[in-house]
Amino acid sequence: MVKRYSQEFKDRVVRMVTDRLDDDRSCMQWRAINDIASRLETGNGRAWTYASSSLL
Repeated sequence: MVKRYSQEFKDRVVRMVTDRLDDDRSCMQWRAINDIASRLETGNGRAWTYASSSLL
């Protein structure tokens, strides 16, 4: 079964990853994505972050 997430939720995840990377320069992108995705119980954070123009 495929879960659907709102665009607002996806944008929030991307903002959380961006904020984490800004706050901790030693944190690698994949680590920030995995930490946040696991806290929110979603595995899709990586795709949303890479698709976001803010991190490209």
